[in-house]
Amino acid sequence: MHNYSETTAFQFGCSQAITPLFAVKNNAFQCILVASNAASFVIFLYADGLIQWTTGDSSGASNGLGGIQAQIGFNAGDSVNYVKVPGSRTPDVINITSASNVLVPGQWIYAVHEVRISSVVPSAPLNFTLSSVSGSPNQLSASWTSPATLSANITAYKVYCNTSASQAFPEQVIAPNMPTVRSIVDGATFHVTFSSGLNPFTQYDCYVVASNTFGEGASSIVVKSRTDQSIPSSPLALSVSTVTGSPNKLSASWSSPIPKNGIIVAYTVYCNTSASQAYPEEVIGPNVPTARSVVNGTTLAVTFSTGLISYTQYDCYVTANTSVGEGTPSSIITTRTSESVPSSPLALSVSTVPGSPNQLSASWSPPIPKNGIIIAYTIYCNTSASQAYPEQVIRPNVPTVRSEVNGTTLAVTFSTGLNPYTQYDCYVTANTSVGEGTPTPIITTRTLESVPSSPLALSVFTVSGSTNQLSASWSSPIPKNGIIVAYTIYCNTSASQAYPEQVMGSNVPTVRSVVNGTTLAVTFSTGLIPYSQYDCYVTANTSVGEGTPSPIITTSTSESVPSSPLALSVSTVPGSPNQLFASWSSPIPKNGIIIAYTIYCNTSASQAYPEQVMGPNVPIVKVVVNGTTLAVVFSTGLNPYSQYDCYVTASTSVGEGTPSPIITTRTSESVPSSPLALFVSTVSGSPNQLSASWSSPIPKNGIIVAYTIYCNTSASQAYPEQVMGSNVPTVRSVVNGTTLAVTFSTGLIPYSQYDCYVTANTSVGEGTPSPIITTRTSESVPSSPLALSVSTVPGLPNQLSASWSSPIPKNGIIIAYTIYCNTSASQAYPEQVMGPNVPIVRSVVNGTTLAVTFSTGLNPYSQYDCYVTASTSVGEGTPSPIITTRTAESVPSSPLALSVSAVPGSPNQLSASWSPPIPKNGIIIVYTMYCNTSASQAYPEQVIGPNVPTTRSVVNGTTLAVTFSTGVNPNSQYDCYVTASTSVGEGTPSSIITTRTLESVPSSPLALSVSTVPGLPNQLSASWSSPIPKNGIIIAYTIYCNTSASQAYPEQVMGPNVPTARSVVNGTMLAVTFSTGLNPYSQYDCYVTANTSVGEGTPSPIITTRTAESVPSSPLALSVSTVSGSPNQLSASWSSPIPKNGIIIAYTIYCNTSASQANPEQVIGPNVPTARSVVNGTTLAVTFSTGLNPYSQYDCYVTANTSVGEGTPSPIITTRTSESVPSSPLALSVSTVPGSPNQLSASWSSPIPKNGIIIVYTTYCNTSASQAYPEQVIGPNVPTVRSVVNGTTLAVTFSTGLNPYTQYDCYVTANTSVGEGTPSPIITTRTSESVPSSPLALSVSTVPGSPNQLSASWSSPIPKNGIIIAYTIYCNTSANQAYPEQVIGPNLPTVRSVVNGTTLAVTFSTGLIPYSQYVCYMTANTSVVPSSPLALSVSTVPGSPNQLSASWSLPIPKNGIIIAYTIYCSTSAIQAYPEQVIGSHLSTAKSVVNMTTFSVIFSTGLIPYTQYDCYVTANTSVGEGTPSSIITTRTSESEAAEMSPQSKLIVCEQPVDVVQVFLVVLGLVPMSGCGWDLILMTRSVAKDVSSAWSPLGSSTHPFWTLSSSLCCSYGLKSSPACGCHPCKTICLTKDRTGSLSLQFRIAAAVTTESALDRASIIKFMSPGGKGTSPDSSFKGNLLSPSAFA
Repeated sequence: MHNYSETTAFQFGCSQAITPLFAVKNNAFQCILVASNAASFVIFLYADGLIQWTTGDSSGASNGLGGIQAQIGFNAGDSVNYVKVPGSRTPDVINITSASNVLVPGQWIYAVHEVRISSVVPSAPLNFTLSSVSGSPNQLSASWTSPATLSANITAYKVYCNTSASQAFPEQVIAPNMPTVRSIVDGATFHVTFSSGLNPFTQYDCYVVASNTFGEGASSIVVKSRTDQSIPSSPLALSVSTVTGSPNKLSASWSSPIPKNGIIVAYTVYCNTSASQAYPEEVIGPNVPTARSVVNGTTLAVTFSTGLISYTQYDCYVTANTSVGEGTPSSIITTRTSESVPSSPLALSVSTVPGSPNQLSASWSPPIPKNGIIIAYTIYCNTSASQAYPEQVIRPNVPTVRSEVNGTTLAVTFSTGLNPYTQYDCYVTANTSVGEGTPTPIITTRTLESVPSSPLALSVFTVSGSTNQLSASWSSPIPKNGIIVAYTIYCNTSASQAYPEQVMGSNVPTVRSVVNGTTLAVTFSTGLIPYSQYDCYVTANTSVGEGTPSPIITTSTSESVPSSPLALSVSTVPGSPNQLFASWSSPIPKNGIIIAYTIYCNTSASQAYPEQVMGPNVPIVKVVVNGTTLAVVFSTGLNPYSQYDCYVTASTSVGEGTPSPIITTRTSESVPSSPLALFVSTVSGSPNQLSASWSSPIPKNGIIVAYTIYCNTSASQAYPEQVMGSNVPTVRSVVNGTTLAVTFSTGLIPYSQYDCYVTANTSVGEGTPSPIITTRTSESVPSSPLALSVSTVPGLPNQLSASWSSPIPKNGIIIAYTIYCNTSASQAYPEQVMGPNVPIVRSVVNGTTLAVTFSTGLNPYSQYDCYVTASTSVGEGTPSPIITTRTAESVPSSPLALSVSAVPGSPNQLSASWSPPIPKNGIIIVYTMYCNTSASQAYPEQVIGPNVPTTRSVVNGTTLAVTFSTGVNPNSQYDCYVTASTSVGEGTPSSIITTRTLESVPSSPLALSVSTVPGLPNQLSASWSSPIPKNGIIIAYTIYCNTSASQAYPEQVMGPNVPTARSVVNGTMLAVTFSTGLNPYSQYDCYVTANTSVGEGTPSPIITTRTAESVPSSPLALSVSTVSGSPNQLSASWSSPIPKNGIIIAYTIYCNTSASQANPEQVIGPNVPTARSVVNGTTLAVTFSTGLNPYSQYDCYVTANTSVGEGTPSPIITTRTSESVPSSPLALSVSTVPGSPNQLSASWSSPIPKNGIIIVYTTYCNTSASQAYPEQVIGPNVPTVRSVVNGTTLAVTFSTGLNPYTQYDCYVTANTSVGEGTPSPIITTRTSESVPSSPLALSVSTVPGSPNQLSASWSSPIPKNGIIIAYTIYCNTSANQAYPEQVIGPNLPTVRSVVNGTTLAVTFSTGLIPYSQYVCYMTANTSVVPSSPLALSVSTVPGSPNQLSASWSLPIPKNGIIIAYTIYCSTSAIQAYPEQVIGSHLSTAKSVVNMTTFSVIFSTGLIPYTQYDCYVTANTSVGEGTPSSIITTRTSESEAAEMSPQSKLIVCEQPVDVVQVFLVVLGLVPMSGCGWDLILMTRSVAKDVSSAWSPLGSSTHPFWTLSSSLCCSYGLKSSPACGCHPCKTICLTKDRTGSLSLQFRIAAAVTTESALDRASIIKFMSPGGKGTSPDSSFKGNLLSPSAFA
C-alpha cells in the first residue's frame, strides 16, 4: 500500500498456469485499487502476450480455449449489482490485451466510489429480428430497438451469430468449432448487415447486446435464421473409369461437395479432349466438343453413353448446381477411353514381286482413327471369284491367303500361299487388343507367270495292229501358271524291265515328240521296239520355260503266247484236310505278260476208300491265280482223305498255254461228319435210365476210333421247375468205334426232359454232333408244395385265401392240390369259438391251380392251422409245413342292457350305460351312443327345426357308460340307442330307450323391433316374438334401452351419466312403449329377455336406434393442402360440427383465387371463378379435380348441411397448389458457332405460365429427317443431342455430339421439380462446314493410246461436311518400280490435278512418264482451313547463336492436305536484356517448309542472345490455318559476348599484393550422399587471343593458387570433401608478380549416379583492399563436365 497526496493504492498481481495437452500456457495480469477522499477506482492491467488461455481444464477447455470462458469485472457484494468487462464469458476475452475503455490497450478503469453499483450496464435490446440478404449468401441482416432500461448512454451494439447446433443440413458446417460471428455498431445504429464470416445456407442462432462505458448488458432473445443459398463448392472424390466392353463410354462417380451451400439440384460432368494426347492422331477433329452429362442432385454417378471417342484421353471434372447457379469445378481427372476395334487402314497398294510369281507385295497407311494401339495388321488375299483363267484355281475352296505383321509394320511381302498367274482380291485390317477392325476396300491384282505345273491324266497305250507304235493323250496342267506355248512327250526304255529277258538290245535311245500348246494328244510313228517296256511323261511350256514333268507312265509293246509252266509240285496242307498246296516255275519263254495261272485237280478214278466219294459226277476242282503268283493253296472244293490228279497251265492275253505233267496226291484226315439215325428211348420201370442207338457217319473223313453219347437237361423244359439247379451237368457215355448202341444207368432225374446227341472220333478229333433227339424220363411221386401262404380276405371275415408254389421236383404231372385248415387248439380269443367239435375244413383244387379261397365253414376272427399237399397219378405227396392264421374281423353284434337317464342339475345332459355284445367278432374299438329328438314331443315348439341332427357320443371299446355333455336341448324328449364298432365297422344297434331332459332358462326372444314415436323425440316403441326354444314356461319379459357406448355421434350425448331405461311386462305380452327417460337425437342400444321358473334367459340381439334430429353447427378443423403429383388439385379435410344436430347430408368446400398472389403471372385471367365441390355428409375430405391452376394461391372454407339447410362457414384457410411441368419456353433461337462446325448456340425466353420454379432447361437437337444433304448423316439412328442448364440460364452452346454441315431440328423444354414440360416449337438449323472425309471408290486406269495419261474417277466423300469446292488428285512415282530403269530421274515431283467440287473424274494430260508405276490418292476440299500444328518446340542450335531449331507435330484435324508449314519468330516485346536488340523495328523471321517436313533450323535473320516469340501455321490449298501456341525462347550467346553466362572476365588493372576471388556456387543437394564437387576452369586472355580452357593449377597459372585459409577467414567453407552443403566455395589467391586478364568457368564434377539438379554461380567477390578491382556479380547455369571435353 502506498500513500501519495492522500491517495491510497493497493496493487496486487497474479500469474496462473495451466498444462494443456500440447504445451504449458501462462496468464499474468495486475489489478490496482486507487482511493482518495473524493473518489475510488479499480484498474485492470493486461500486458500484450501475457494472456494465453481463457478456460481451465475443469471448465471444458481444449488447449486452454473454449468451454466456459473467463469473466473479468467486480460486484457490489450483494449478489445483484455487478460490472463485467466487455468480452467476458466469450471467446473475445482472449483479446482483452488489445481493447480498453480508456483508449490505452490492456487498461480498464472503473469508478467505484458511487454509494451503490446499480444498473450500470444496459438491459436487453428489444424487437430483435433477423433475415437473409437477397443475393448475398454470406450475409445476414439484423435490426432491433433500444433496451427498455438505459442506465447510461449506449456506446455500441454487438450482434453475435453462432452456428446452430441442430442443422437441417449439418454437412454444410465446415468445422466442428466454428467461432462466433460478431458485428459491432455504434449506439445510435439499430440495424447491421454482416459482410463477412458467415457461410451460405447455414442456420445461425443470433442475439444482440448493448454496451455502455460500464460494460456489456443483457442479451436479447435468440433468433434463428438461415443464410441464402450460394453456388456449391467443388464435388469431392471424383473418379472416372472406363466401362468394360464400351469404348465410347466413361463411368464417373463423386461425393457431394462440402459445403453444399444449398440444395443440390443437379450435377454436371464434363469430359474434354485432353490438349496433350498420348496419341494425338487419334482425335478426329480440331474442336472435339466437351462430353457433358447432367444428372439430378441426388445422383452421385453417371455413365456417358454418347459423344466420346475410343482410346482418347479426356480431362474430366464435375460441378454441382444449386438454384443459384453452377459451382466450382472439381479437380480434373484425366483418363482414357477403352480401346475399340480400329477403322480401316488407308492407301492399300498391292503389287507383284519381280521374279517371284508366288509373291505379292502390299503396303498401306495406318487407320485414322486408330481407336487404340495397333498390335497387328492382317493382309488377306482371296482368289477372285471372277478369274480371267478360272482353271488356274487349283480347287474350289482355296482358303484365304493371310499374313499378319506387328502394329508398327506398314508393308509385307507374301512369301507362301499364292499361286502364279492368279487373280487375287486383297484387303488389310488392323487389330487392337479389342479385336480386328474394318477391312480396307479390296484391291485386285494378278501374280506373275511361272513355269507350268505337270500336265494331267497322261495316258499311253499301244496302237492296235502295230507293234512299234504308242499313242499318248493328256489334259492341261492345273494350274497352268501362264499361257501354254508347247507340250513335249518323252518315252525312254525302262531301266528296270519287268521282263528284262524280253529286251533285245542294250542301248535303245529316248523317243521324243513336240506339239503346240493347244494339242493334247500324239502318236509315235517310229523308233519303238515290239514288246518292250517304256517310261513316258509329258511337259508343258510357258514363256518362262518348261514346267514340271507329269508322273511317268510305263507301258509295253504288244505280246505273244507263253509256253507251259515248269516244276509243278502238289502236297497236303498240315491241319487243313480240305486243302492242297501247289507250286511251279514260270514258263520260258513267257511270250508276253502272264496274266493268270490255272491249277486243276480231278478226283482219281481208282480210290483206296471209295465210300469217301460223295457221288458219281464230282466236278474238276479249278483255281485261277494272277500271273505273278507261282504257288497256291486250294481253300475250297476238296474233300478230306480223298485222292486227286493235278496239273497247271499259264495264260497271257492271247490265251491258255500247254498243261504241265499230272501229279497224284491224297488230302489229310479230318474229324468225321455226324453219326446217322440216332434213336433214344426210356427204360421200362427205370425212371432214371435212357437207351440210345445210331449208324456210322458218311463220309467218315478217316478211321472212326470212338463214339460219344451226350444227354443234357433241356434248356426249354415243359416243366422247368423239375430241374434241381441252374448248373446241372451233362450226362455223357463213350463206346468204341465199332459199337452203335448204349444204355445210361446213372445220373438222370425222373420225369425230366433231355436233349441227346452222338459224335464220332477219328485220330484228328471229335466230329460234328448228330441232330439232337429230345426225350423224357418216367414219372415218380411229387415232393411237398413250396411257399404256402394263408391270409384273410378283405371284407370277408368267414373266408381265408391260400397260395403256394409247385413242388420241386414235381416228379410227374400234378393232378390235384389239397388244402387243410383245422381250428387251432390254442385260441387268443376262446370265447369267439362257437362249439367244442368244429370239423376240419378241407378244399381240393386241380393241379394247375396254386391258390384257393375258402368260401364256407370258417368263423370270423378265429385262429386256424393250415397246410397243403400235391398229388400225381401215383398218389398224394408229402404235406407242406403248417401255417397258422386268423380270419378277419367282422362287425360286432348288438350291445346288451342299455340304460339312459337325465342328469340332475344339468338340463343339457343325459347319462347312459350298457354291456358288451356276444359275439364281438373282433376287437371292440369304440361304442357310439345316439339320442334323436322324439318325433312325438310334449312341447313341439321346443324343437328348433324339422331336421335336428342326432346327438352322438363316441367312447373307446373298453368303456361301457357315457354322459352327454353337449348337443342336448333342455326340456326335450329323446330316443336313445348304442352300437359297438370293430375296425371293420359299426355293428347292430341296441334297443331304443326314450327319456326327457330338465327345464332351463329360456333362450333369447326373437324379432325385437324398436322404433321412434312420430312427434315424440323422448319415446321409443318396442315389439318382439317368443324365444325358440323356450326351455320351459315363460313367466315375464324385460325390455332394456341403454345409451350406446359407441355413438355414431357421441358428441350428441348431453351428459355423462344417462341411466338405463327398463320396462317389465308379463310372459304373454310381446310389445311396450317407453314414455320417459330418453333424450332427443341420442343413440340407444335396446334388447329384451324372457324368464322361466329357473331364471332370466339370454338377452336378444341389441337393436340400436336414434331419436329425432335438429340443425347442425359449423364444421371444425378445416385443413387444405396440395395433392402430390396433381398441380391442378387441392385436398381438403375437416372434422364434423359439434353438435351435429342431425345427419349431415352434405359438405360444401369453396376455394376462391386469392386477391394477393405471390406469383401474379401465374394467374391466367382477371375473373377466375370460385372452385366449389360438394360431397356427401359422411365424407370429411375432398380433392378438387377441376378448376384450379398450378402454383396459384387460393382462399378456402367449408360448410355442413342437414335436411334443414346449410350451416355456418368455417374460418378461411389460404394455400397454394403444387408445381406442375412448365409450358413451352418462348422465342427459341438456334445459330452456328463461328469456327466450330460441331457446335450450335441456342437462346430462349422463360415459359408463361411457369407453373412452378424453373430448375433446369433442356435443349434437344435431333438430326432432321429431311436433310438438304442426306448423305451427310452418318447412320440411320443418329441419337438426340441433349444439353441441360440450370433454371436461371436462358442460353447454351452444344459442345458434343453434333456433325458438321448437318441439319438439326432443335427445341427446348423447361423443368420444375415435377418434371419436364412441353417442348417449344422446333427450330431447324445447320452446323458449319468442316473439312470433308476421304473421297470414296477411287479408280485409276490408263487412257488407251495415251501413255502419258491416266484417267481417275471417284465418288463423293460420306460425309461431305460441307460444300465440296475442289478435288485434288495426286500421283507419285512408286518407290518400288517393276521396271526401275523406266524412271528418268531420282526426284520426279508429284503429279497433281485440281478439279471443281462437282466433278468426279479427271484425266491427267501432262507430267506422267510412259510405262511407270504410280501411287495415286486424292482429297476433297471445303472452305475450311487447317487447325493449329501441335507440340511446337523451339530451341537453340549449339555453336550457332544466329539460329533456332523448331519442331512440331501434325495439326489434328488437318482439314485438308498440308502443302506447307510456316514458322514465324518475332522479337519479344519484353526482353531480359533489351540493350541486346539492335533496332526498334526488327521484322519477323519467317521460314516455309514443305508438307512432309516437321522441323526447321532458321539460318538467317536472328540476333544472338535475343528473346523471340515463335509460332507455326499449316497451309492447305484453301489457305493458311490457325497459328499454334507461342513458344518464347532466346538465341545463344556469341563469342563476342565473352562466352556464356557461365564465364566472367576479371581484370587486375594494377599490381596488388593479394587479390582474392571468391566463387560461391549454390546448387541443390543430391538425393544421396555428397555426389558432386566443383572444378575451376580458367583461360588467359591477352588482346583478343584466348588460351584453351584448363583446370586451375600451378602449371598453367602459377601466380594463381587455391587457398582455403583466406576463404575461411571470411567465414566461408572451402570445398568440403563431404557434408552436402548447398553452398560450395572456391577461394583463389594471386601474388603481385604480374597482371593478367583471366576468365573463369565452373563445372560440376559428378561423383555419383545422382546428378546435380541445378547450380548457379551467384557472385565473384574480391575482398576490399588497396587497389582491388570492384566486386563483379552475375548469375548463370552450371555447365556439365562434358562442356570441357
